[in-house]
Amino acid sequence: STLQAEQGLKLGSEMAAYAGSVEAELEMKPIDLCDLIRSELGLGYCDGLKPKQIVELGNSKLGRPIVGGDRTVKEEAASLRAAIRKLPPRFWDPDIAVAKNSNPQSLVAWLVAKPASAGGFAGVVACSQGAKMIDTKTIHTSGGCEIDGFSVLQRPGAYSTVDHDMVELQKLFKNDRNALKIGDCAFQVQERAQPEKAQTTILGRSNKCNARFVGLLTPKWMAVGLYHFSSTEAEALTFALFEEFRKEAFSAAPVVPPPQAVQEAAPVAPVAAAAEEPAS
Repeated sequence: STLQAEQGLKLGSEMAAYAGSVEAELEMKPIDLCDLIRSELGLGYCDGLKPKQIVELGNSKLGRPIVGGDRTVKEEAASLRAAIRKLPPRFWDPDIAVAKNSNPQSLVAWLVAKPASAGGFAGVVACSQGAKMIDTKTIHTSGGCEIDGFSVLQRPGAYSTVDHDMVELQKLFKNDRNALKIGDCAFQVQERAQPEKAQTTILGRSNKCNARFVGLLTPKWMAVGLYHFSSTEAEALTFALFEEFRKEAFSAAPVVPPPQAVQEAAPVAPVAAAAEEPAS
């Protein structure tokens, strides 16, 4: 889709991480906030438009009222970005669907639909799971991923370690190991859980940078999402997205919200009020 193609313009993980919390956005210039808005909403290059006009375009796309009064352009832009972070992944790709027997391509498509700067994942990899081992021929990724200058998910190719990394990840799920290497980064297991029968989730943290991953192993497949940790607030959004993914995969039927639900979810409280809350 046109909106998905625009995701090729989205900013790198450094800016995505910086914009991950209300506190961080207070330090950004209106034009930088508008660059994120333009990218996340697929507004195009917006050549010649001022930040106020870009915010108005974004509000119009989400069906949000344009709030006037004493609010500055920066406050309006930050409020719009807060609304964007609350949007479901189907806002970007209405056709995504995931189930307990989904193929790796569908798993990756669901998890990368939402931009990393809006609470999504910077990189995703998935593969099918056999009786005892993963099927490396089915590995599918969202492409290469770098965080803080470290390659944490290599692009497929002659020198790629993705096949080896996925085999090691499966071992991490199935035994008591608490460390592994993905790409150029070593990760330590922070948390291991079984939310449902035959499901195992793992949260891993890099020792070298702010890269983290959350993964799910099921009898049919394994999926892992990598993200740049910037704040507990931003991380909570990413966790919620992954939990939505897990629940939909094992529900009786994928639930597709009606189109109106996107607009109803968008309005949020002004960012100025949120900034007064104590940091977690």
